Amino acid sequence: MTVTDSNGCTNSTNKTLNELPLPIVSITGPDGICVGGTTTFTATGGGSYLWNTGQTSASISLNPSVTTTYSVTVTDTNGCSNNANKTLNEVIYWEYRSDQWFH
Repeated sequence: MTVTDSNGCTNSTNKTLNELPLPIVSITGPDGICVGGTTTFTATGGGSYLWNTGQTSASISLNPSVTTTYSVTVTDTNGCSNNANKTLNEVIYWEYRSDQWFH
């Protein structure tokens, strides 16, 4: 950048701006869960976590009553944020007993 004042004097300076990469976010955990079951999703990729459930830890315990998509926003130490989504499918367990199906 060059600046010129009202007397015609100029001065210049340079500043390099580095574009910081976004955190690489992933969610691990099962794709399905039996009705009434409990499982855990764990996010990686940053310093702080915010799930669409409001929880703020890397790992969250889940016990959904229907198929649900969970999302997490991860913010790294530079203040850069990225997100990921994962769907947990509710699996209906069927059992065959005495010539009848039960779930």
